[in-house]
Amino acid sequence: MIMNKLSTYPDLAINQKIDFAILAGIATQRKGLFLTYQDREYLLSLCRTMLNSFLHESKPPKVQAIKEPIDVKNVIVFVSLYENDNILACGHKQGKTLEESVILSTIKAINLAKPKPSSHKIHVEMTILFDEKIISNDLEEKIILGVDAISLRYQDKIAIFKNSVPINYGYSFEETLIKLAQKCGLKRDLVQSKKATLSKYKTIEFREDVLTKNNKYGLYDLYRNNPIILQSEVTDKSLKSSLFLSYSALKNFIHKKAYLYIANEKKWHHSNTQEALLRQLASTWILTKLAKFYQDQLTLKCTKRAINNIIKNFSPHHDSGYLEVNGVTDIGLSGCLLLALVSSGFHQDKMNPLRSFILSSYDKEHNRLLPFITPKLNLPHEAEFFFPGIALNALLHMNKCYPNDENIRIVEKVFPYYRRLFNQNKDGIKMLPWMSSVYTELFFVLNDMKYAKFVFTMNDRILTQQITTETTEIDLLGSFSHTGSAAVTATITESLIDAYRVAQQCQDKTRMQVYKKHILMALRFILQAQYRTDNTFDSNALGGYKNNFFDKNIRIDNIQHASHAIFKFLHYVFPCCH
Repeated sequence: MIMNKLSTYPDLAINQKIDFAILAGIATQRKGLFLTYQDREYLLSLCRTMLNSFLHESKPPKVQAIKEPIDVKNVIVFVSLYENDNILACGHKQGKTLEESVILSTIKAINLAKPKPSSHKIHVEMTILFDEKIISNDLEEKIILGVDAISLRYQDKIAIFKNSVPINYGYSFEETLIKLAQKCGLKRDLVQSKKATLSKYKTIEFREDVLTKNNKYGLYDLYRNNPIILQSEVTDKSLKSSLFLSYSALKNFIHKKAYLYIANEKKWHHSNTQEALLRQLASTWILTKLAKFYQDQLTLKCTKRAINNIIKNFSPHHDSGYLEVNGVTDIGLSGCLLLALVSSGFHQDKMNPLRSFILSSYDKEHNRLLPFITPKLNLPHEAEFFFPGIALNALLHMNKCYPNDENIRIVEKVFPYYRRLFNQNKDGIKMLPWMSSVYTELFFVLNDMKYAKFVFTMNDRILTQQITTETTEIDLLGSFSHTGSAAVTATITESLIDAYRVAQQCQDKTRMQVYKKHILMALRFILQAQYRTDNTFDSNALGGYKNNFFDKNIRIDNIQHASHAIFKFLHYVFPCCH
């Protein structure tokens, strides 16, 4: 059994390099307005004093004398009040000093929100704008959405968006400019007119954490409205904690039969589409693996109910059987069902029919699997990058419990086709999450180096797409997605861990080291994308992963892939770090 030590991963060079890049990025963002940690704590304490005065005395607070004020010009302060992640009000009022601006802005926010004395879990967030720069062209290149604040001036009107506005409302760059123009009373096409002035600002953002047992409030520094994770914080302790949070979130999704959690509305979304059911089944498979690891019999019963709910779509056909949803029959959905059944041990009578259905999709003429049985589709089709990999994985997993040479032979037969599809197609990289796993497992069964080389080829190619220390957007470090997609990075991390296992078996120490470095960087980003106790009060969101920086909603497969990546790391890579 692993997970029994507490340590930081020993590759200090990686930690130091990434941490330095992150801290240097934060320093660059704050250059021009130096505020120490104690300064930021002091400013928050002013807000808290004002708020407590109002809550306890039920009357608006008065401006108090300021001791040793910091004289700062051309600075804009916004104070926001939140209750359970819901914004109550955002106040801004200019004062003669930074401290006075903080107090006046807090009072304005309080007067707008009018919180009740019985209000609980109200926390204060502060955003300080400074170093204004006018933008005249190449707007999207010069403004970093979610990092820079922006303003629009037209005649005697000014509209300002804090950097967090597009994040909180899910605005694209185009939508952000449209909304800003509307706030200023302008049409979108006048944003870049000579009569209007568009500016960007550097920002310093920070907020209180939850109330501690000592009745004191801590401070969380934010970047793109989220606490930053350092590379040195990727430890077995943080990963174990993250995995358990993910496990709890996945249980919640499966229990509620949900496909999506809409964070702003705090609503669960249900769907019976083929795509939604596939992701729910794949997540049920991973939940079953985790429930067995945690020896959680209650959750295993929950997964059985989830499978029973979906297996209603099972259609027997002679000696085979498949899932049919809305007239669509494909090997991806049936493959996911087989994975869930093999892992859980439920409905064993359905396993061989599903296996037969997958085998029947074999196209002898082209040595490939047909992803769709009905309706008939012309190939190549994007489904080829996903569904055959899922189905082949299911056959190999079934083979571990119920050996059958035919399962191995079919994976061997189709190998030339999928190797060629990967090498000749620019979108072949989409095959990575499932096909990497397939040929990793086949390599361990047959010990044939051609499968190892294919795994290396696929994973070596993806390494160049990881965002490294060259980026100015420090929260993207380690990601494989420029939008900050948790699912994309997590699926690639799963694949890299497979490649690490193959490299270890081949005693390829160079690849082991390279893969480990990129895996650790990716894990930093995965932790960054998770809803944790330091960035949410929403118990439904806790443990989930944002779709991306500008979409706070949580899809079930985000959790599936992220939790599986962490789980695989702790099992296959972590023991080799010590």
